[in-house]
Amino acid sequence: MDNTLHFKLFGSGKLPDEARAALAADEVLALDEGIRVDERFSGSVPGLHSGGRTFRFSGALGITRRKVFGTLGSWTAFDAAWDGDGPGLVTLDEQGLKLEVDVARIDPAWKGELSLEFRRPFTPEELARFPKRTLACSLSREHLLQLAGARPKRRGQ
Repeated sequence: MDNTLHFKLFGSGKLPDEARAALAADEVLALDEGIRVDERFSGSVPGLHSGGRTFRFSGALGITRRKVFGTLGSWTAFDAAWDGDGPGLVTLDEQGLKLEVDVARIDPAWKGELSLEFRRPFTPEELARFPKRTLACSLSREHLLQLAGARPKRRGQ
């Protein structure tokens, strides 16, 4: 797997030590650092209105018997149990991992779509080891705003 240039030069997308320890406590099925992550958002949430934009990050991805975990840079993008519930849909396939969120499922006043694509191809053998290929992921309002890159106005502005 090729690592991003930001990972090679600066370590961006390195799995945080706490996350590494938590993942190591379970059977690790896949683990990669410094992989390309494409973040796309189009819609309207507090602090952000976008007709569509894409950002690229270096991230890390860990898959264990109990959960799927992903980071953007050094902060947690999602942490989902295989039997979890929530508005995010995580899909694993030959291309990698994709998280898709209809933001109106988090707040009905919001509109749009957010997606994260972790560009880490999986072999058929790896996919066969995963408990399933799709799972639900919970996201708080604050976490979705952070993922989308919203910068709400401060009072008095």
